[in-house]
This record gives sequence, structure tokens and C-alpha cells, in this order.
Amino acid sequence: MIALLCAAVFDLILSGGRVMDGTGAPWFRADVGIRGDAIAAVGDLSRGKARRRIQLKDLALAPGFIDLLGQSELNALIDPREESKVRQGITTELTGEGVSPAPTNAAWIHERRTWLRKYRLKIDWKDLSGYFERLRRARPSINEAILVGAGQVRGIVLGFNDVQPDAKQLARMQKLVDTAMRQGAFGVSSALIYQPGSFAQTAELIALAKTAAKHGGFYATHLRSESTRIGDAIDEAASTSRRMSTLGSPVRTRFTPRFPTGPRRAGWTPCSRASVTLSSGRG
Repeated sequence: MIALLCAAVFDLILSGGRVMDGTGAPWFRADVGIRGDAIAAVGDLSRGKARRRIQLKDLALAPGFIDLLGQSELNALIDPREESKVRQGITTELTGEGVSPAPTNAAWIHERRTWLRKYRLKIDWKDLSGYFERLRRARPSINEAILVGAGQVRGIVLGFNDVQPDAKQLARMQKLVDTAMRQGAFGVSSALIYQPGSFAQTAELIALAKTAAKHGGFYATHLRSESTRIGDAIDEAASTSRRMSTLGSPVRTRFTPRFPTGPRRAGWTPCSRASVTLSSGRG
């Protein structure tokens, strides 16, 4: 096996690094051989042949980091180099916080017109499949994973005012989430501190989260409050997770709170974290 590795020609060998493999195991010293865009070997490649060899001299070498709350879905089309991510070691981003690049319509494009005009970006897609096709043409330097926004589908069906859906409107919203999941979304996200997502009631969120769960997707939320009602906000997120569990699917929920800060909120952070832990224990 060692002989085969040494005989192989690599495009690149990274030598002498401290490899941290992402499993939680202690680091170990090894060389990493790369062929094309894939890791082909890890071990002692001192006798291996390579078109290029870089001596790391004790630098850390790890798999690319995953940004679980990125917002580069449109930026990746403007500047696909995404250097602000790559230079931090980020190679994959999960994006979508209440809104998402798709599905979209004329009303959403109008809402974003100033930003789109500034960066000369034209939205020429309607659904997630169309967005992914545009993204592939842009050839971004990192991977983009998408959460369909609960606020995004709300805006399409209900507009941007403080109104509640009737049964038919909620079914339309669920259909949009269902389609996005079939087209590659990883789950559904809400941002309950921003409009139009802030207008959604818990029952609406549960319905959309259940639709994502049918496809193995998860629910991510930016909590409804970061202040005096943060306990209620955590309870709402936990309640949504528990209702998802009735489908028999694995329940995965990501909380995105900014824990309370400031002199008037001293001592709240431990209580908030305890509430998250307790809610997690209840499913």
C-alpha cells in the first residue's frame, strides 16, 4: 500500500502539517496528497511524486470549515471568489435566515431593487432549481447549501403586511417549501425578529417546519426576541421542534439567538443557556 502511494503522482502534496481531521481526535502529523479536487492520500508521502509540494512547517491542516449561518447566496453571484470566506478556511456555507434566494417573485425583486441595482445583479430565476443553475454558472469558490426562508414564502403568498394565512394560503406556503425541499433545500428557516417573518404565528412555523421534516430537513430559527421575552422565544422554538417530532423524523433545530447583553440584562445569559439545554432535553 505504501509503495502504491509513493508511486502515485499527486497534483499537490501538503507536507509536515498538524492534521486535525474534524473527528475530535487529537492532531497528528501527516502529509496530505491531493489529486484534482479531492484528497487522495493521508500519511507519510515523503517519497511521493507531486507536481507541487508545499512544506507546512507545523501549520494546522484541517477539512474546510462549515459556516452554519452564512448570507452569501447573492454575493456569490456578484463575486464568486468569496475571499472573505476562503481566507478563514470556510469551504461550505449554509445560508438562508428567514429569507432565501428562492422561491422568488416580482414583489420580492422589487423589495430588493436598490441593492440589486447597486451591484448590477439581475434575478432571472423563480425557484431553487433556477438559482442553482445560475450559481453553477458563476462557479463560486465555496459550496452553498440553502435553507428555504419561511419569510420568503410568506412574502410570496401574503405580501409584506401583518396578516395571517387562511387554510388555502397556508397550503400554498407549504407547497412552496415542499418544492424547494425537492429541489435541494436542506430545511426551512425563520427570522422572527425581522419583517415579514415577525408577523408569523407559531402554528404557521410548525406547518412549514413539518413540510421540511417530511424530506428529512431541519428547522433553523433566529429567535423572536433577544431581550425581555427571550425565554418565550426559546420555548416557541422548542415547541416547533416537538411538533416536528410527531412525524417520526429526526428533529434537528438550530437556534440563532444573540444572548442578552448590557447592564440591565446581567445574569440573563446563563438562564438563557439553561433554557436552551432544558428545551433540547425535552426534544
